[in-house]
Amino acid sequence: MTSIDWSAVQDVCFSNGGVILGIAFCAVLLGIWIHRNIPDFPKAPNDLDITTDLSLATRWIQSKKWLLRGRAMLIDAHVPGKTYMLPTPKNYCVFISAENNIKEFASSSNFSLHQAYDDLFSYRYNKLWHDEGESVHMTQIYYFRVLREGLTTKLPVLYPYMHETLVKGVADHLARKKAVDVNRQGWKQIHHYPFLEYITVSVIGPIFWGESLWANPEFQDAARRFPAQYFAFGEIVQHVPTFAVPLVKFAVTKGNKYRNILIKHLLPIVSEQMAEARNTPKSEENLPFINFIQYTVLMTQGKPYWTQERIILLLESLWRAGGHSVPMTLTHIMNSLCQYPEYMEPIREELDQQPQMNFSVLESLPLLNSFIKEVIRTKPLDSASTRRKALKTHTFKDGPHVPAGNLVCIPSYGIMNDAALYPNPEVFNGFRFTTRPTSDNQESIKGKQGETTRSKVTDVDLSFPFWGYGKEACPGRFFASFEMKSVIALLVSRYDFKLANADKPTTWLWRTFTLPRKDTVLLIRERSEH
Repeated sequence: MTSIDWSAVQDVCFSNGGVILGIAFCAVLLGIWIHRNIPDFPKAPNDLDITTDLSLATRWIQSKKWLLRGRAMLIDAHVPGKTYMLPTPKNYCVFISAENNIKEFASSSNFSLHQAYDDLFSYRYNKLWHDEGESVHMTQIYYFRVLREGLTTKLPVLYPYMHETLVKGVADHLARKKAVDVNRQGWKQIHHYPFLEYITVSVIGPIFWGESLWANPEFQDAARRFPAQYFAFGEIVQHVPTFAVPLVKFAVTKGNKYRNILIKHLLPIVSEQMAEARNTPKSEENLPFINFIQYTVLMTQGKPYWTQERIILLLESLWRAGGHSVPMTLTHIMNSLCQYPEYMEPIREELDQQPQMNFSVLESLPLLNSFIKEVIRTKPLDSASTRRKALKTHTFKDGPHVPAGNLVCIPSYGIMNDAALYPNPEVFNGFRFTTRPTSDNQESIKGKQGETTRSKVTDVDLSFPFWGYGKEACPGRFFASFEMKSVIALLVSRYDFKLANADKPTTWLWRTFTLPRKDTVLLIRERSEH
């Protein structure tokens, strides 16, 4: 029998004992890190039209792939009318597109909007205070109520203020820029998305926080910076071990710098207004200016649940939600106008034909409305809508079984690019949503008088679920749409603009989101007619 000479192995092991011990130690740490980063997934959904069997390793790989290719994964998986699921970093997401499933989903109390986004942005690490008595249901009710009653109904009277603020904000911003062309044609260079973010926040800031508070430079700077910081930490913290969270939070948020500034200014104001409301109840007619602080205090007065801390939590969540989506979608619209310049003149002519611009006129312009809606259809900010988390296990009457803890979404991009609903969905047709014919010739692009709007940007239906569906469709969509129309109307009617480099990518992808690049450069100049 041949004996094995282990001497060579022993020499390597003992002479390199420290190295091997170090490798083993690192392997243990790596195993611990992997274990901590493989979440305890809820039970997998079943009874899907398209089944997916995933092992633990495959699920982990797919959930990480979701971060970089979520949009492509969703588009590849979509089959009209069918249910299917994809793994996200924390749970499974079930996608439904059949009418009966969507209607049942939209009317069910088993699913929560806030819980879905709290998971997405790591709310348990990112929240203002740890409130053991916080009611997700109560917060959600007033989240919708404040937006509907405190803002949407006031849009007609807001237009003059919004228009004046936009005109001044754009002019002031461009006045600080130097002309960049050698031929003296007046072109100025701006970074596209940061410019739109600045002017849109300049419009909503005084309406939301009140003119006097917004005029405070320290508060305004913190309010502008806070949402981006919040979202950055909420994403980063999902990919680090639990023990490292406090250090990461301190590093990313700079010790909660901007949030602490907001709290410092908001606590005394909210406390004072709550006291005034108790002593001399206010009515909406007595409010000197539309601002969310006053309306939130007004709507919550007499309700013991609503402490000053919880009112600030509600205001913070409303501010985060609206501070980024409008300028991002606006950037997509502006990029599309540059990509399809043939639509510029018809829209400009439509605007120039109006003897006077006001809320009603702006809402009634069919070409502007259609172009914005077509941009949203072809390049939505998020390829999935109505993201909800199952608070309880839910079995659809004619569909999947979804255990508690999983997500359910509507695959909005897939639906809005379904050939059965939209002829030639891969073709950008800026006037698709008017009464004009949808042929590809130039006659379908030239503006015509007498055309009407086939559907509005804010419409919510099964063929256009961008805003969600049912009673929980986005309550801020009316203001968002109106603000986008106001900005585009101003820029198209008063300025010429084009991309400095039309061949350079203008977007980047993360999860299911299509996000504008901050380094995209726009050339812009005032029109000679103005």
